[in-house]
Amino acid sequence: MTSDTTNARHGGAEPFSQTARDPRMTEAGWPVSRRDIMALACALPLSCAARAVPGDLGAPGVELYDSHIHFFTNDIGHYPIDTRNSREGEEVTRSRVMRDPGTPEKVFAWWAQSGVTSGTGVQYSGVYKTDNSYVLDLADRFPDKIHAEIIMDARNPASPDRLEALVAARRVSAMRLTGFTQDTRDIPWLNSPDALRLWATADRLAIPVGITFLPPKGTIEALSAVRTLAERFTNCPIILEHCGRLVKGDIAPAHLALRAFPHVHFKWTTNVIDELKAQAHSPAELLRRATDIFGADRIMWGSDSGNTLWPYADMVADALASTRALNADERRRVLHDNGHAMFTRRKPQAI
Repeated sequence: MTSDTTNARHGGAEPFSQTARDPRMTEAGWPVSRRDIMALACALPLSCAARAVPGDLGAPGVELYDSHIHFFTNDIGHYPIDTRNSREGEEVTRSRVMRDPGTPEKVFAWWAQSGVTSGTGVQYSGVYKTDNSYVLDLADRFPDKIHAEIIMDARNPASPDRLEALVAARRVSAMRLTGFTQDTRDIPWLNSPDALRLWATADRLAIPVGITFLPPKGTIEALSAVRTLAERFTNCPIILEHCGRLVKGDIAPAHLALRAFPHVHFKWTTNVIDELKAQAHSPAELLRRATDIFGADRIMWGSDSGNTLWPYADMVADALASTRALNADERRRVLHDNGHAMFTRRKPQAI
């Protein structure tokens, strides 16, 4: 399997620690942190400073559900890691895991500070590949807080039976497929004959299927392949992580072609927000358009924390700011209700 990826904003070597501060560059090339920005905002007239985020965002009572977060531990005796082909490089990733693990104890404190009620632990392919042991154990330990999205190797003929066994015995909330794409609709890890058999099992079990395309850029061919799958498999929700990747920084006609399939959903993540900011586009404007096109009930927020290395509070602030063009009902669905409903509905048959 291939590794997860993240925006180049992080340079691949920054710590996962909440106190880490990544350099943010102004147009002039000077580093500037969120603290610096807030200090400047305080020095501006109140009318200017208040324009950044609507007044009700971040207020008590705003709840979030993190539909895309990666957990990992430095307890490699119980949970061996495999960092081959990872985005940061094998040794750098290993060092980060050992130095600054993304454990529930750390993440729950961030959630408590940010109004996040619970979330989906997305299997971290860059660290564990298809060994789902850690995220499944966390889902067992914290069933009301962590919901497991496991990775299956769709090219393995044994995967359909393995998925069925895991769904019966463990707290599996979703299945994830991820890999590299090129300019073709024939994607072995997504729609090969073996992959289609895995899809058929997920469809019969009504298990949500998350899809992550690598590298982080959208292609018309990959999105068109998803449309073909959506036409064939209508019983399992299909979730395009990171919105299926934007195409040239925007919603593409291939995205629009998925409008007719109500079981296709989109994760609105920090990756998407970062990409838009890097191109001087407005995340709030694009989220407004996406909501108008697909409906507020098909979009859910996720941080990508653990793989994207911004401080968690920054990612939450970006998420809140991106919803400023939504009404209160739409905002609640995108930030909390949709993800919560998608991933908390399944309990193991064996319990």
